[in-house]
Amino acid sequence: MKTKNKRNLINIILSVILLIASSYVYTTKGYEIKYLISTILAFGLVAINIFLITRNVYFKNISFENADERDLYIAMKSAQSTLKFTDDICLVFVFFFLILYGVTNNFIFMIMGLTLFALIVIMFITLLISQSYYEKNN
Repeated sequence: MKTKNKRNLINIILSVILLIASSYVYTTKGYEIKYLISTILAFGLVAINIFLITRNVYFKNISFENADERDLYIAMKSAQSTLKFTDDICLVFVFFFLILYGVTNNFIFMIMGLTLFALIVIMFITLLISQSYYEKNN
């Protein structure tokens, strides 16, 4: 089997390692529900990555070979609005978790809020880097 997309293959390998590790922890640390949930989520990640590696070639062929300018514009606008919507949801949860931290003084809420804030910053930096890359190469 020859794969053209090495990134998805690496994702599958890492997902299988995560599945093996979470299954090992589930069986050795005791059969607790949190370890079972992590094992189920790791299995779902493996299944999604296997689906993507088998279907990714078809999606690329359909989207770029038969696309006209209007289809590309719609795809660009939908990707932009999805990114903005995800950014807004993360920002709402940042404020929500920081308010919960202020009310309860539970440190986990501050960690969750700051993690989401770091995600927003990473998304912004990634957006700037990708825009700069495509301006230079296209």
